[in-house]
Amino acid sequence: MRRISRFVHAGAALLVTALALPSCQSDVEGRVALAGLSSGCRINSDCGELLVCVFERCHQECTSSRDCERGSRCMRTEQGRNVCQLPDESACSDEQGCPGTQVCGPDAECRDGCRSDDECVSEQVCRQATCADPVELGPEGALPPAPEPPATPVPCAFDSDCPLPLVCSAGSCRPECAGDDDCAPGERCAGADCVPLAIPGACLRNSDCEVGDVCEAGRCEASAAMPECDYDSDCSVAGQRCLAERCRCECATDADCGPSQACEGECQCVPNRVIYGDVTVSNERELAVLADVVEVTGQLSVDSYRSGTLRFPRLRKANRVAVSGINATVEFEALEEVTEAFYCHQDCRAEALRIVGDFTISTPAVRELKLPALETAGVFWLKDSPYVTALRLPRLTTAKELMLQNVAGLVTVEAPLLRALESLNVSGTKRLRRLSLPLAEPTVNLFVSSSPGIESVSLPRAQALSGKLYLYDTPQLRSLDLRQLASIGQIELRELARLTDLNLASLERVPSGAQFAHITSPLALSLPALMSAGPFTFTGSSLATSFSAPNVTELGNLELSGLQGLQTLDLSKLSRAGTVYITATGLTHLDTLDQSRAGSLSVTSGDVSIVGNPALPVCVVSSLRASLSDGLGGELFNQNNCSCAGTFCP
Repeated sequence: MRRISRFVHAGAALLVTALALPSCQSDVEGRVALAGLSSGCRINSDCGELLVCVFERCHQECTSSRDCERGSRCMRTEQGRNVCQLPDESACSDEQGCPGTQVCGPDAECRDGCRSDDECVSEQVCRQATCADPVELGPEGALPPAPEPPATPVPCAFDSDCPLPLVCSAGSCRPECAGDDDCAPGERCAGADCVPLAIPGACLRNSDCEVGDVCEAGRCEASAAMPECDYDSDCSVAGQRCLAERCRCECATDADCGPSQACEGECQCVPNRVIYGDVTVSNERELAVLADVVEVTGQLSVDSYRSGTLRFPRLRKANRVAVSGINATVEFEALEEVTEAFYCHQDCRAEALRIVGDFTISTPAVRELKLPALETAGVFWLKDSPYVTALRLPRLTTAKELMLQNVAGLVTVEAPLLRALESLNVSGTKRLRRLSLPLAEPTVNLFVSSSPGIESVSLPRAQALSGKLYLYDTPQLRSLDLRQLASIGQIELRELARLTDLNLASLERVPSGAQFAHITSPLALSLPALMSAGPFTFTGSSLATSFSAPNVTELGNLELSGLQGLQTLDLSKLSRAGTVYITATGLTHLDTLDQSRAGSLSVTSGDVSIVGNPALPVCVVSSLRASLSDGLGGELFNQNNCSCAGTFCP
């Protein structure tokens, strides 16, 4: 009786399938199309004409359930195609799950999960978080619940004693099967009934084949080798799956993948949808539309004012990104490149980001900003982020400008590989103690200001700055290491209360001039390689002890004033200056301005004024006056520094 029941059901299924063929299709075409239906497969080309490979079996494509056989439902798939559900893919229970991303519905049938009608295939509606055709709904507009199994098994002696589709097993009526494994070789489970496989030689598993054969691509084939795998996890290549004990790729070309997908590495189907132009995301529904987008050619704007996390799992490239709002975390899990600009006023996480144009981030709550993959940036600007304590850029090698402004809590800056850099600008930090970029070679500007916590600045590989070296209002700064810097456009060091270790050992030229002002520490200013500079002033630094530039030959103007602690001055090769003004110093001699042995000092645009230096002895620079006999004149001494006795006194 059981065997007869099986064949009755199998014959009915074949009859329904035959009746479902379009009337315009020839018998030959019908047989070709049916030959592969429900057979095992790995890629679309394994299936017959008009069929596609989904869930490792050949399916018919559909737009709505009206395209499917009577009683079959149109469903979504991970590959982006809609296909007709096979009979044995419908039933589910606590013990038997559903294929792909489908869920077990309230009626114990596998269905697409949903939150709204828009997430279902055409003509279906979302009810009880699952998609259903309207004809499946009861009078209340809901899916009917699954029938409860009888509380007490019905006793039986024969299959005919049981209501269909139950069979007599172990003296009581039970479902014949819950899955294909419950059926004999050569059969599959359809609903709760075992039915023969429709095609001779077709198979779902190795046990459907003769001893020594294996099930490969839905057909029984002679086995020639040991099994390569038992599960998908045994396959090491991304995209491979275990089919018939062999690791097989899910695609060979893009044609094997669904719409808006591409075959990556001739093995794995990956999303490949591109949005041309700008797009804005402000809620989860708009975000869901972008789930498979890999590129935005315009600007992606994320404007969220609700708490939670917004994820962009597939996006790999965008021209511009702008994130604003409050209380949101935005994760760009696959984003590798932002061509022009990335602006973020939120907690933005882009750990795959490698290349960015200008990057501006202002985050009110983030503690650590980490971009572990970033290699190249334009202007990198971290600003107005009071709670950020660490900036970590472990792979960054190139940036146009690194700007850290108003980051009061910043303690750590890590960019150990950063080499190519135009400018560094740090201001408004309070807790940062050490600013060290061991490989960086800035070429334009170096600005450090209003950062009361910084104690040392070290850029030992810097070679030349065409712009400006500017250090201001950094009272704890003790050490500045620019040991290889040979040329600086302009220097301005001001309001530095503790600077004692200034390493400019290689500095040769400062064409636009240098200003050292109000450095209230016992600084010994040494510029051993300096050969020329524009206007040079060293003022208001009463504790400075010495100034040495023994190789300088040309200065624009020289002003030394307010240096009451200055004991030593070495300008022994200075031969040309615009003006010379030395006042209010602690100097006791000016031997290094005596050019009687080294040649004449040419003062080209003004006077030489050496006044108000109480420790200078009388007429100590007589030979200096003799070197000024070119007629430019000037006040060499005031009356306190010369008794006016002798040939060279005024």
